[in-house]
Amino acid sequence: MDPFIQKVKTQGEKDRLVQEAAAQWDQAGEFTHLLGDDQQAYLDGVANSIEVEGELYVAPRALTSAERNEQDTDLLLARMRYNVHPHENLPPALRAMAEADDAAELQKMLAPAVRERNEVESIIRRAIEKALTKATGVQRETVSIPTRAAPERQTIFVKLADRAQEEDADSLLGKWLRGYIDGDEPAMRRVARQLV
Repeated sequence: MDPFIQKVKTQGEKDRLVQEAAAQWDQAGEFTHLLGDDQQAYLDGVANSIEVEGELYVAPRALTSAERNEQDTDLLLARMRYNVHPHENLPPALRAMAEADDAAELQKMLAPAVRERNEVESIIRRAIEKALTKATGVQRETVSIPTRAAPERQTIFVKLADRAQEEDADSLLGKWLRGYIDGDEPAMRRVARQLV
């Protein structure tokens, strides 16, 4: 530590000491040559010999439960926004592939429920036919129970694949989409390898 450096807590203290040095220069009168060549050089030397100490590090306080809840809420909402729009920053070609992959995963997840629904519908249809046959004793035409149409996404992919193959029979996009629609993962992988 330099013994000629004086440390002060604030800039205000440093300014006060520089002002006192200016007053001493004025009081020195004819002896100012003993302090320095000119007043500005003397005051600069005094200012350079005074250091303002930095603020001490104060550890941050722990978050209150309300602040922590607010922070957790912000993180959760950011994560939910990502889950709603996970592919919005991707280029269009990659976005289509990512959305197709998501659709395939959704289809795999929903497949057991769809099979179950179809089985339940067929059981109900047979029960109605059997009940109508017993009630009248005459076999009637099969009663058709309205079923849900194919999901819009599936029809969009089929139309997109058809359109891509109309434009260009060797279209990689058309081949990939056709593989996706048919559930032909090896075909999709072959197309992906050709893209790389």
